[in-house]
Amino acid sequence: MRAKPARLLLTGAALLALGACETSKSANPLSPSVAGPIPGVNITAPRLLQPGSGANVDATAQPITLVIENASTNGVRPLTYRVEVALDQAFANKVYTREGIAPGGSGQTSLRLTDALAADRSYYWRARAQDGANTGPFAGALKFTVQTPIEIEPPALSSPAHNAVLPDRTPTFVFSNARRSGPVGPITYNLQVARDQAFSKMAARIDVPEGLPNTRRQIESELAAATKYYWRVRATEGSARHVVGPWSATRAFTTAAAPVEPPTPPSPPPAGGPYPSNGPGVIEYVTAHWPSYLRPVSSLDARKRNMDFLRDRVIETGLCGGMRVAWNLKRGGPTLSNDYITHYQNGRWIGVDIAYDYSNYRSTLRLGWLEQPNDPYATTTPYTRSYSCH
Repeated sequence: MRAKPARLLLTGAALLALGACETSKSANPLSPSVAGPIPGVNITAPRLLQPGSGANVDATAQPITLVIENASTNGVRPLTYRVEVALDQAFANKVYTREGIAPGGSGQTSLRLTDALAADRSYYWRARAQDGANTGPFAGALKFTVQTPIEIEPPALSSPAHNAVLPDRTPTFVFSNARRSGPVGPITYNLQVARDQAFSKMAARIDVPEGLPNTRRQIESELAAATKYYWRVRATEGSARHVVGPWSATRAFTTAAAPVEPPTPPSPPPAGGPYPSNGPGVIEYVTAHWPSYLRPVSSLDARKRNMDFLRDRVIETGLCGGMRVAWNLKRGGPTLSNDYITHYQNGRWIGVDIAYDYSNYRSTLRLGWLEQPNDPYATTTPYTRSYSCH
């Protein structure tokens, strides 16, 4: 009858001893099995450093490395970190998770991911610190994008050939399209022409859409005669990333010498009546009486001189026929327009275009009477010359 109580006493003593041991472990804040959270301990959020918000990560430079600025704590337990990478800002679709990361030195901790992330998509990442008893807050998540790199090579220049002497002053530039790789958008080329090899004395800047099988563009305005120029090209792609390629090699060319044009004779009087009294009739009259001024010429300057002559004959003939016509100030002035006049009718002056594509000086000039009643730039200046209308 006495053996039973003895066994009960021993069992109670053992329980008391075990309880005392457990209490000792919980009281030690550095114990791995400390009861937590420990009151009064605060852990700050780490600061996310790399990749930064909105960063674009080259898909070929993987696996990427995440860098954080270490958190701080007023507790005595050492910190470790938990890092998460997800496809969404709510972190419902995690693609990478790791914890127990020991802090690095110099106030920063780096973690290289074990695998490459899929390219051409966006990710979110975050981190927090913990000490085994207390857990700090997550740092605000940052978004970054892993992108396949876009690479654009310089175009190869074809024409004008290096150091070529041109037969004219409006060269056509020809170059092969730039080789490229990656998710490239539409390509546009920036063509530059300058008087010096450093491209500080620019003569032309032209944006040229890519053509097939190569790209070509003729310059619109004549360059200076007998002058050495330099040209180069680079490509820009039109995606949201707007990658600009390197410049091509630079090539030189020399424009043709200025042509020797026969002097323009002084303006003759009208060719004699009867004079037309309407626009189409005036155009027919001038075309028939001065055909030599319609012929192709060798320069834009010569075409402008001929156009000025014909413009004055149109005005002159119209005045002799009883019309109210006059010079027009180009876009409001102060320059006189070469191929545009004004005509007074129905109580107001309206603009009249009297030539088709007159700047195309290598073709025969075509005169016309194209009224522009809604042109806000149609103006008039007094026609001061006097004519004897025979």
